[in-house]
Amino acid sequence: APIAGVYGECLRLAGKTAQFLNFLLSLGVTFLYLKIGEVVRPGNRFWRASALLLLGSMTVYYKTFAQVRGEPYVVMFTVWALYLVARIVMRPDQGATRAAIGLGVILGLLGLSRQWGFMLFPAIVVLMILVWALGQPDWSRTVKALAASLVIAVAICGWFYVGLFARYGSFTAFNRAPRPLA
Repeated sequence: APIAGVYGECLRLAGKTAQFLNFLLSLGVTFLYLKIGEVVRPGNRFWRASALLLLGSMTVYYKTFAQVRGEPYVVMFTVWALYLVARIVMRPDQGATRAAIGLGVILGLLGLSRQWGFMLFPAIVVLMILVWALGQPDWSRTVKALAASLVIAVAICGWFYVGLFARYGSFTAFNRAPRPLA
């Protein structure tokens, strides 16, 4: 039976608001895909069109953004982080400091969205090692920018995980069985 009254109307409004936020997040992901294509292959329209085609062909994309969960935020923050990483690595001489600060904030928000958002952190460390090992021009600036981003990210989301550890004795207390009330 449908929930009647003010409570039911509030639930409906909350659901519609969440759907609209997911729509905005999806638009953001699409826009960032285009921006990544422009950073990686400037002026190549085929590259950007191919990226959009691949994004649009994944049915999991539509299912993810149709549900009211944390995953659309993880997708948005991950793609945004990848865009900023591409800017730092591909153009270290053009606003790397600003991009590094933005990347740190985005990674911090990613860590607060879902715990498995941290899986992007080791990938960035591996990228730092590759940039250093391959001797990319301006490798020092790139590695410093990426390292600063990780420090900023930990400063933004670290408090939450320290709190989990202090309260539950684990950084991953999200999957614990609930305690009885009595």
